Amino acid sequence: MTHILRNMIIIILAIVILSSCNSAMKDINKNLESDITTAKEIVNTTIPYVNDYWGNREYHVGKVSMILDKKGEGRVTISYVDKKDPPNVVNVYIDSKQKKILNLRSLNREDKADPGEINIYEWTVDSDLAIDITKELFKSETNFEIDKILAQTNNNFIKSPEVWEIKLINTKDKMTYWSTIDPYSGEVIGSGGKTTKLLI
Repeated sequence: MTHILRNMIIIILAIVILSSCNSAMKDINKNLESDITTAKEIVNTTIPYVNDYWGNREYHVGKVSMILDKKGEGRVTISYVDKKDPPNVVNVYIDSKQKKILNLRSLNREDKADPGEINIYEWTVDSDLAIDITKELFKSETNFEIDKILAQTNNNFIKSPEVWEIKLINTKDKMTYWSTIDPYSGEVIGSGGKTTKLLI
């Protein structure tokens, strides 16, 4: 009897866990307009879905992460953070290549690291310009070719509270070109050349 009871408890716990995981994910599966590719444009497009999910809750943009092909299209994640302590975090996932808003996920307590806050509406440098600035830095390099782009925001720098971190990657030759850019002025804070270790 004890063995049967223990198995029943395990099954009930599994059902509860699965139910909580399912409730944390909301499918959206909506088409993006064909000309929407940059971080600012995607934020503006996804905010209505966060409003619908969170209602009147006060929140801000925490982080933007982009894994793109050489055309600047691919997987984009926007993190939104509310004002609670500790904060709740919602990620919205977008495929800019397929022109789809895929889904929205409310992060669980164990993986709910606070991504901070970025004032993306005040930036003069959007993701496309940050990528172009980085390409310009390395265009004179011998055999400069890329097939993958990583672009993400970061607000943990002391001298510059918010930055773009851009990595241009040649996966065939295992080379990475990177830059750190001030999103307000467009100033290149730092940059580096080729490495044999892929930062991906």
